[in-house]
Amino acid sequence: MGGLKGPLAEYGYQKNVWPTKLVPTSAAVGPNATELTATTIGKYSKLKDTLDGSFPIGKITATMTSGQADTKTIFMETADGGNTWSCNGGTVEMKYRPVACK
Repeated sequence: MGGLKGPLAEYGYQKNVWPTKLVPTSAAVGPNATELTATTIGKYSKLKDTLDGSFPIGKITATMTSGQADTKTIFMETADGGNTWSCNGGTVEMKYRPVACK
């Protein structure tokens, strides 16, 4: 999720809207003008392919796919178009969150 902060903020700044979809980097077809290419499946989680909210407010949801936090969610949220982000929401217990979220 952290790797999306910059690209999402830039997209929002340039277009004054969030992308309609996060297209996996492994997709056979690239993104259209309203989409953004992203790594959506990681070692421990899978990202929802859309953002919740209307620009400048947005939320990315990741669902954990292994370990003690399997099937739990974590959110990365912004209220200012991606200038600042927090990751305090979701159902992942604090002890299993990335260091940047503690």
